[in-house]
Amino acid sequence: MKAIRLFFPVLLAPVLAGCVSEGAALRPLPTDAQPALATWRCEGGGTMTVRRVGDAIEVSSPRGVDVTLPASPPGSRERYGEGLYAVVFNGREALWFVTGKSPLNCRR
Repeated sequence: MKAIRLFFPVLLAPVLAGCVSEGAALRPLPTDAQPALATWRCEGGGTMTVRRVGDAIEVSSPRGVDVTLPASPPGSRERYGEGLYAVVFNGREALWFVTGKSPLNCRR
């Protein structure tokens, strides 16, 4: 019986290996994926609306600025920014950054 237990995993290894495409990276699934459109409540009573557009986001900021921000670095789903503005997402929380001002904490 011991020989069968040792032999069984050896038989399954090639079968299970075929279930993953070559070069595919195993990554955990996001626990709280960002929706295509979301409204965030920010400290101080303001709101921020974020719409995903390809690899960028369109932001209507809590301070009245409308801006489109690319993923930074490219391919990121948590960090977006360019020039004076940036947004960093962490689950149901986000930080809105404007150069020269304190960041705003926002929650979904």
